[in-house]
Amino acid sequence: MKKIFLLSLISFAVFYLVSCKKDSDNTPAGGNLIGNYKFISLTAATTSTQIVDDGSTVDKTVTRSNYTTTNNTGTLVVDATKMISADLSYSVSTTATADFYEDGVLIDTQDVPFQADIPSSGATSEYKVISSDSLYFPSGSAISGGVVASSDPGGCKYRFEADKLILTVNGEKTTQQSQAGVSITSINKANVIATYQKQ
Repeated sequence: MKKIFLLSLISFAVFYLVSCKKDSDNTPAGGNLIGNYKFISLTAATTSTQIVDDGSTVDKTVTRSNYTTTNNTGTLVVDATKMISADLSYSVSTTATADFYEDGVLIDTQDVPFQADIPSSGATSEYKVISSDSLYFPSGSAISGGVVASSDPGGCKYRFEADKLILTVNGEKTTQQSQAGVSITSINKANVIATYQKQ
């Protein structure tokens, strides 16, 4: 049961990350940002926390993963007002670590291998330059990796290293729900660094 629950958390964290990654697909830098890019890789650190409170016991699971994608494909076209990604795809192969707590006491830790192939996708996102290292997406991200991302406004940091465009986004999302008197809180965090090479 724990393993199934853990895999569910890992999957959510990866797809949450994909949504964040699409946010990072939006980046300008004066006139330097405009151009055609090849997707090189995505590096991510994710934490997914789920708290289940039934009124008598509080169970908490904290799942962490770190990885750099492989089998990377795709392009990014940046014009003066929008970013267009096409054929974006990559693979994830990592081991996630989950800590299980009951009423604040650590009761178990498990390492679980996790692999995923993110299917090819494309999207268009409008952006605005906020400062010399920051972008803002007034309409949120579009569709990435087959997952609909948040429509909330968001942003990212960007920089150049030679001919490479480096986009960094820190995302956090908290959701709460109640089922049959049981309170469930999910907190998902991701730090994502996407690298593109100018063509």
